[in-house]
Amino acid sequence: MKPRILALDTSVGNLRQEIHHTLARLRAYPFLTIQVALHEGLLIELLNMQLQEDDIDLELLQAELRMITADEGIDFVAIAIAATLEAVTGKDRKSPLYLRYFGSAPPSKLRRPVLGEQLAVMRTWVPSLTAEDSPPALRAYGDQLATLVAEADLAVQARSEAQRKRADFELGPRKAFVDRLNAQRQAIYGQLAELAYSRSDLGLSSDFATPFFVRDTRNRQLSLSELEQSILRQREKLQRLEAELARRLAEEDLAEQQRAAQELAEAEAELSAAEDEAAAAEQQRVELAARVAALREQKQGK
Repeated sequence: MKPRILALDTSVGNLRQEIHHTLARLRAYPFLTIQVALHEGLLIELLNMQLQEDDIDLELLQAELRMITADEGIDFVAIAIAATLEAVTGKDRKSPLYLRYFGSAPPSKLRRPVLGEQLAVMRTWVPSLTAEDSPPALRAYGDQLATLVAEADLAVQARSEAQRKRADFELGPRKAFVDRLNAQRQAIYGQLAELAYSRSDLGLSSDFATPFFVRDTRNRQLSLSELEQSILRQREKLQRLEAELARRLAEEDLAEQQRAAQELAEAEAELSAAEDEAAAAEQQRVELAARVAALREQKQGK
């Protein structure tokens, strides 16, 4: 049976396993030294390809981490804005000011995607937040959000560029290597199969070439018992994932409520302090007016 054609997306680990398997078999026969040398060269090519692939994967990972960091910053501002809006509107989530930013959806719904729709929505907030008629408590977040949106744009651009490099690499160097590996495997198989008939002195079996390549078991039909066990494992895995998702969402909602409560308390404290300052200033104004009135009466009396 001829060796299977390796797919373009075959992992580096599986490619290495295929090469090492064939090499180990080739090295067992002294009369196959030429094939050994050819196949050893593939290991060096695979190493070089892996280094290139790892560099691109690292660049993609760094871009995605940069996106996550930007998203966390924008999430924090979204929570702070929500808390400030509640303080300004008296917790009225149906007020026009609150609906301008969050609509009827809870802030947590906006925060769930990593950038994406959230970035597109919050980008439109910057002009409103920085407008002269915007409440001072909100205006402070305008410049901060503008900086975060710019950083998020750069992070998204970096990921897009890394994804482009990854796609170009897969259709370039990776495809060239996998094609070359498949061609050499087929060529070696032909040479080994021919030896079984051209070198009768070696006493080789008719299927001498087959064990030199990893057996393809992908199309083997599973038994009923194996199918049942596989379904059970997948079902258990799905249940674990669903439970983990529910737990994470609950934790996120709780954390958001706690952060929102803290932001609201801080905003209320700031508002109370501002009201106290305003009251003190009004008291000073009243006292000053009384003194001025007293001085005028005194002057008139003279």
